Amino acid sequence: MNEIKQIFERNGGYLKISSIHGTYLHKKILKATKEGVVTRVGHGVYVLTDNLANTMIDVEKVVPNGIVSMYSAWDYYQLTTQIPSAINITVERNRKPWTPPYPPITLHYCSERLLNIGLTQATINGYTVKIYDKERSVCDAIRHRKKIGTDLAGEIMRNYLLSKDKNITKLIQYAKQLKIGTVVNQYLESIL
Repeated sequence: MNEIKQIFERNGGYLKISSIHGTYLHKKILKATKEGVVTRVGHGVYVLTDNLANTMIDVEKVVPNGIVSMYSAWDYYQLTTQIPSAINITVERNRKPWTPPYPPITLHYCSERLLNIGLTQATINGYTVKIYDKERSVCDAIRHRKKIGTDLAGEIMRNYLLSKDKNITKLIQYAKQLKIGTVVNQYLESIL
């Protein structure tokens, strides 16, 4: 079993069965799948069952200079009850990074001028990742309210305002930089 875990670790936590097809490892992986140690998560893509609960990856290794954002950041800051269906990562607009078949990753794009606003680091499930701070994450919800829905944007703003570590001054500063100052003020006025 140790050998199987090492194979997955060497391959970033997942394994394409085509990479070991016809070897003795192929049979071991299929046997481990029947035993429940390994789970098939897509066509020809397998992952250790224990890793399915892990909601974070080594972002820097998988998507260099990627920033945890949107649904993943909202979940991390407990701003919504929605569970992300993928790891959400923001990259500079001109980049088109390759992403692995597992875990699911949703890429978001941002201009270089706005990319580093609210950038910080956090340790999530043992990985140190770049992530937008709480205020930038709220601003992103407001910026993308038409895409995510105004109900979700409102929920995120309400939960933010209920949090003890909110920084309204920073929120308004970011909103001005992101050119959504008026909209954020409208949200604040309607909730407060």
